[in-house]
Amino acid sequence: MEMYKAKSQSEAEMITMENVPLYHSRIMNSYVEYLKKHYPHVFIDSILRDSGIANYELEDEGHWFTQKQHDRFHEILVETTDNPDIAREAGRYITASKASGILRQYVVGFFTPAVAYWMLEKIGANISRHVTTKTNKIAANKVEITVTQNAGIREKPYQCENRIGMFEALSKVFTKEYAYVEHPECMHNGDECCRYIVTWEMTPALLWKKVANYFSFIALLVSLTLFFALPIVPWIILTLSSALVSAGLFFFSEHMEKKELEENIESKANAADQLLDQINIRYNEALLIQEIGQAASSILDIDNLLKYIMEILEKRLDFDRGMIMLANKERNRLFYTVGYGYNHELEGYIKKIRFNLDNPHSKGEFVIAFREQRPILVNDVKEIEKDLSKKTWEFAKKLGTLSFICVPIVYEDKSEGILAVDNVRSKKPFSQSDLSLLMGIAPQIGISINNARAYQLVQESRERFRALSENAPDIVLTVGTDGTFTYINPSWEKILGHTKEEVIGKHFNDFVREGDDDTFINLFKGVVEDKTTIKDFIGTLIHKNGAERIFNMNGAPNFDTDGNVIGLVGLFKDITHQRKLETELRQAQKMQAMGTLSGGIAHDFNNILTPIIGYTELMMSTIPEESQMKWMLDRVINASYRAKDLVKQILTFSRQTEQERKPVQINLIIKEALRLLRASLPTTIEIRQNIDCDSLILGDPTQIHQVFMNLCTNAGHAMQENGGILEVSLSRVEIDAEFAERHPNITPGPYVRMAVADSGHGMTPEVMERIFEPFFTTKNRAEGTGMGLSVVHGIVKNHDGIISGYSEPGKGSIFHVYLPVLTEDITSREDTNEPLPMGNERILFIDDEQSIIEIGADVFESLGYDVTTEKSSVDALALFKSKPDDFDLVITDMTMPEMTGDKLAHEMLQTRPDIPIIICTGYSAQMTKEKAEDIGIRAFVMKPILKDEISRTIRNALSEKEC
Repeated sequence: MEMYKAKSQSEAEMITMENVPLYHSRIMNSYVEYLKKHYPHVFIDSILRDSGIANYELEDEGHWFTQKQHDRFHEILVETTDNPDIAREAGRYITASKASGILRQYVVGFFTPAVAYWMLEKIGANISRHVTTKTNKIAANKVEITVTQNAGIREKPYQCENRIGMFEALSKVFTKEYAYVEHPECMHNGDECCRYIVTWEMTPALLWKKVANYFSFIALLVSLTLFFALPIVPWIILTLSSALVSAGLFFFSEHMEKKELEENIESKANAADQLLDQINIRYNEALLIQEIGQAASSILDIDNLLKYIMEILEKRLDFDRGMIMLANKERNRLFYTVGYGYNHELEGYIKKIRFNLDNPHSKGEFVIAFREQRPILVNDVKEIEKDLSKKTWEFAKKLGTLSFICVPIVYEDKSEGILAVDNVRSKKPFSQSDLSLLMGIAPQIGISINNARAYQLVQESRERFRALSENAPDIVLTVGTDGTFTYINPSWEKILGHTKEEVIGKHFNDFVREGDDDTFINLFKGVVEDKTTIKDFIGTLIHKNGAERIFNMNGAPNFDTDGNVIGLVGLFKDITHQRKLETELRQAQKMQAMGTLSGGIAHDFNNILTPIIGYTELMMSTIPEESQMKWMLDRVINASYRAKDLVKQILTFSRQTEQERKPVQINLIIKEALRLLRASLPTTIEIRQNIDCDSLILGDPTQIHQVFMNLCTNAGHAMQENGGILEVSLSRVEIDAEFAERHPNITPGPYVRMAVADSGHGMTPEVMERIFEPFFTTKNRAEGTGMGLSVVHGIVKNHDGIISGYSEPGKGSIFHVYLPVLTEDITSREDTNEPLPMGNERILFIDDEQSIIEIGADVFESLGYDVTTEKSSVDALALFKSKPDDFDLVITDMTMPEMTGDKLAHEMLQTRPDIPIIICTGYSAQMTKEKAEDIGIRAFVMKPILKDEISRTIRNALSEKEC
């Protein structure tokens, strides 16, 4: 089984070796020359084509053929010539053929056949790689040659015959006669090797030299023998004659040897010339590769690089024309990029040509070379005309191409384009060496192109980074391992005020807040030493003017090309404004929550106050002025009014109530308030004022007065122990877009700025964050309720303005109020005082609170009206629909179960459109005066219901009906 496996493995190796190049083109060329001379009728091109051999491969001195090609060629050759001994005959021809070329020159240069046969084992690898040859000299004209197959090779018997023919022919170079070859052992007969005994005739020079040596030796013996037999004179004559003949023989042998030497020297010279030519070619090709390599490393612009490569090819290669075509970015077209040897007209034509790469049926040689990544050599375009597409054939005809080479430009297994050359002037045929050279050049071009592209991408990446960094709204920076800045983008100066020169080279701790040094150092060490990243760290840096700026900081290790950490790269986003907006949002959310709470409180509290105030007013109207009860009721009504005002304050700070506004000259209000303040503030407090504005605002003068008084009262409280300075100023300012962006509740335009500053004890940042919260106060219970600044905040926002404050402990406080200037001409409505009106009409009064129904009925009846009351809105609607003409006026509560006042009013108006309706409410976020008017409601009254207010409202509603 193991033997079978070994045999199978050996056979597999031999099959594999069939496609390995083993035999030099000289062997095949000698066959072709032999056929042309002795079998001129044989169609050689047909034999080569059927054998899978191209003409250009034969002409290429650097090409090698496979065992499979050799076997197929011999098989067809024997069949065509009907000569089974043709291999031996072709072997005899090898030393005479032109194909032997420089090999024959070497053989002649060895001076004697013995040396030539001995050198066969040295030069055998130049023509065949399939066997190993050993030579052993037996005699002056006889050698033993042993040939052994290399591993994995399976030689055929005809190759042994061919070898015998070559051994026979080798001596003919010297002796003009074939050698005699004995073949006692043959591996094709089962022997381990092929052994040959080669015997050849002596060369003329050696033969004459041998004759001269023998003649001289015999003549010497004869002369010595006859010395005693002949007289001295004849002996001298004989001896001199023998010496003369011997000298002539030696002279003639030397002449023959010299002649052979001259022939050898001439052959050596020719061989040297051919070697020098090949050396020059190889040197030129080496320079070509070197220059392309240098260009790849020094020229990083693709267009300039390809242009330079074309100049090198034109200078170093013997081709008439050349071009490079590259694929486009989508890799669906090949287009001309650069070339040489084309005139202006042809180059213009080529530039317009595009070869489709996405057409699977394309037969163009350029497309095939690109797609299949294989070289193509064509020595006659007409031979492949039928295989070309119409477009490709027209392209070849337009360029006048007769033959060409096209090789793919490949980089990392991906085709980038093609390199093509042709000869239209010299018409020199192409060889495999030309193809191999271009195949060696093409990858260098691919590497060069991709180097240039990579550099271009790096440059583009750098440029994008520079553009992004230079134009980024956030700070981009790099810090070295020593903690000093190595780069900052322009945003640093825009955000923090320092110039680039003031930052580069400085340590990052020079710009952090006092006390934060250790935090930043630990963060930096973590990045540089542990290669950690900083993500969304909130830190503070100091502006050039000393102000603090808050940043969202992100950082990561900065690596060099070897992967070593060289510092930190960071992105700092300024969130100072964002943090301020977040604070304002939290404040607004608190206000919203308090507003929701205050609305509920106001509704219930006003409902409670309504009967208290109503009954108190009724009682006071029936009690004499001098009565003690009158005095007590007066205290009750005053307390009730204070409670009513407290509800208004709650609704005011939460912006839950609408006030009637009119044009107000704010400077007059401030001056009047200052006169009142002077009397209430201690003399230790100095008041300084700078009132330099008489612009109008649209607002409620009472509320504006309240804002100013609250601010000044707080300032006076901060200075009551140690005294100080109260500074009040009023000016007109123009709000720009930048300021408005930082304070989103206002828009650019003209504003009145009211400032109240004190030199009191000041406040901490924690207190400043909560100053506008309702019920938050630093005063004791007896001194304040915490509603003052909350009310101020609500009033200012309700007037479309903003309030800001700044304070530091021990340095006092300052508050700025910005209110928009009135630019339109608005005429204020004047209040009119009328006597308490009475009436006798019929009123339907609806409220879900029994106490309010009772006091309402009493108040309305005290005014002379006929009152019908209902506690249920559904029952009231049923009553009204049954008797719509029995009532002259409807007064209804807004917030009721089952049906709200606005829906009740809508249903009643559907039944009787002319019925006057008044809605009363303690508080309703859904109902306003404007909404009530849109429904058709005549009046909208806020609880608690006051007698004088409701009397006028009733008469106005009834008067509108009469009109």
